[in-house]
Amino acid sequence: MKKISLLLICLLMISTIAIGYAKITDNLFIDGTASASAPDYDIYISSISPSQSGTVNIKGYMGTVLWASTTGGGSASFTVTVVNKSEKTYVYERILNGSEAGIEGVYSGEGVSFTVDGISYLQEVAPSKSISFSLNVTVDSGIVADNVYLCFKFMEKTGSEILPGGDSQTETETVTEVDSENQTESESVTVPGVEPPVTDQTETETETETEVSSNQLHSDMLGLSEALLSDATNCLNDNNVIWDAVQDAITTKHRPQDTPAMVHCMVTSISGGNMVTITQNANQNLHGEVNFVVVADETNPNRLFLYMYYSESCTKAAEGTQIVTYFQVLSRNDENSEWDEDGTYQGIATVATMWGGGNKNDYRLTIDPRTWISAKSIG
Repeated sequence: MKKISLLLICLLMISTIAIGYAKITDNLFIDGTASASAPDYDIYISSISPSQSGTVNIKGYMGTVLWASTTGGGSASFTVTVVNKSEKTYVYERILNGSEAGIEGVYSGEGVSFTVDGISYLQEVAPSKSISFSLNVTVDSGIVADNVYLCFKFMEKTGSEILPGGDSQTETETVTEVDSENQTESESVTVPGVEPPVTDQTETETETETEVSSNQLHSDMLGLSEALLSDATNCLNDNNVIWDAVQDAITTKHRPQDTPAMVHCMVTSISGGNMVTITQNANQNLHGEVNFVVVADETNPNRLFLYMYYSESCTKAAEGTQIVTYFQVLSRNDENSEWDEDGTYQGIATVATMWGGGNKNDYRLTIDPRTWISAKSIG
């Protein structure tokens, strides 16, 4: 009888351990033996298959961070599945290696490169849905490392309420500007078993908005966005002047190689209108001058990318410096539909002299939209 009781107790303990392990592996995979509680992420890697391919061994993953080892040169491909268990929509931004994420003590990434197939910039992962895509890893000959880290960076899709003047913003906005060579606090990603980086102190500029008068219903970025999406003269929902200028930027002979198809807000020579006049009208009820660039989505003619920043921040900053830049996706169903915002994100971008679009070889001091990174990350 005692033997039977002991056997039942052992079986119960084994069942409990199995259930606990299954709960942990919902969100966590570690190659080896470890003790951990299940992390609580909105969006996370649920599986990677295979766990080893060629010279690359996936050692573990948590959240949207994975870590791997390499044992020499070669290439490998893995299927990664990411689950969004929340009630929010997330969009894919980019890949960060351990060095870019500011993680100390990990492999710097030199000699190890990554690409993805089956997922694209700003592709959505809807609430309670998952997405699977291919991760391709190329390792140079002779690269042996046990601590290669990689983060798939997703952003929560939000609306215009996050803009200054929106429902969730206060009247004081803190702006951090840093040299583009340094790591910003917003880019830090916390991973298990690795001490977080020590962030260098950066100069913090606090911009305090003045009280908005009764005829200024919205402030700055929000006001500019709403003005551009209005039916005021030559704005997006009045006619196609801005859209035509952006589409012309795709094919014009003036566009330098490897430069975004974009139009700067102060370019004078566009077909059918004048960006300066549009910009002045959009800024007339604001209490800080907001500049912007509109960039074509070359894969979708009914989507535009709008980057907004304070003119004064740009002109005072040295080239190569990052300044606060709000990024908004604008879209319409078809050429007969109205334009509307389709995602708004806080972030930073690097100041640079860029070709500004239009009918001439017009260069402007602005931000390079290719350098934009979000201020918030899920990792």
